[in-house]
Amino acid sequence: MLLEPIYEHDFHDSSFGFRPRRSAHQALQAVWDATMDVFGGWVLEVDLRKFFDTLDHKHLREFVSRRVRDGSLRRLIDKWLNAGVMEGENLSFSETGSP
Repeated sequence: MLLEPIYEHDFHDSSFGFRPRRSAHQALQAVWDATMDVFGGWVLEVDLRKFFDTLDHKHLREFVSRRVRDGSLRRLIDKWLNAGVMEGENLSFSETGSP
């Protein structure tokens, strides 16, 4: 919620994922409307496989630091990125990816 006002205006109108006052139903309606406007066509579903598993922490920190000046918030983001992942009884830490 803290980052939303900073980045929300950067998103394209056709973006619906995890955005305020937008839903999957609205996304489907937008796809339907766009398809009907051109009298049919192709609809492709694309999944960026393992995208969040491969995020580079250094790059993400640099990206955030361009717009976020609050040191407390940046430290909190660092803590999230450095959080371990518990799988069964094993705790692992990664240099990449989003825990």
